[in-house]
Amino acid sequence: MITVWTAVFYICYFLFSIISFSNITAALAISGLLSALSTFGVLTVLIKKKISESYALMMLILSLSADIGINMIIPNSGTDTNPLLHYYAGINIALLGTALGGGILISGIIRKPSYLIPITAAAGLADIWSVSVGVTRKVVQSKTAMNFLLFSFPVAGKGIRPIIGVTDFIFAVLFLSLSHRFNFPIMRTQVAVAASFIVSISVAVFGGFGVPVLPLMGGFFIMGQYPHVKISDPQEKRDALRGILIIAAALTAVTLIKHIS
Repeated sequence: MITVWTAVFYICYFLFSIISFSNITAALAISGLLSALSTFGVLTVLIKKKISESYALMMLILSLSADIGINMIIPNSGTDTNPLLHYYAGINIALLGTALGGGILISGIIRKPSYLIPITAAAGLADIWSVSVGVTRKVVQSKTAMNFLLFSFPVAGKGIRPIIGVTDFIFAVLFLSLSHRFNFPIMRTQVAVAASFIVSISVAVFGGFGVPVLPLMGGFFIMGQYPHVKISDPQEKRDALRGILIIAAALTAVTLIKHIS
């Protein structure tokens, strides 16, 4: 599956070198959706292999090392004899391993399905903050940082462009892994995650502004799996709300400090 996924990357590179779109928005939308959905498809297949946490840890370490190593040697520009697409293909594979290993390791920490609501809410808040004023905003302003953290994909008329962050796929793996472990309806999870990518990429491309994926992904997932993840214990509800409010307050405080300084 990884071989097929990588082949799609190369095929699209050569096709998009020949095909031109009069509307760059359409080209970006096609590439964004192809990249996100094909990557999610590969992860959906790989997660069925029941990878152990020790193997996931080894995979994560090796993938992060490969990502850093390739980025350290990637040249500033490519030529016909040294095309950058080979480097980007390698980075993509390293990020795929990072998403798979990272998602499985995080899923191992979650012992009860009801933990998913506060964790998803906290992740969504953090992602909104990151895209608006935090880490993600800084990353997209640096080409070097984008190469480390974002999957890249060919765009007709624009070469290879960073498309979507590895964090979104870590959570996609998290939701898939937990759905298998807790026997949630897998199709609901797959539809929820795929829909979050389709909506966020479409809005970002056609609306012209960045949309955090995790709030949509988490919201769709919770709606689809609510009977399985709902919090019944009153004390657990209070603890979950308290934790979400603390995270929201912390992010607000960091933002105010950044503006003051």
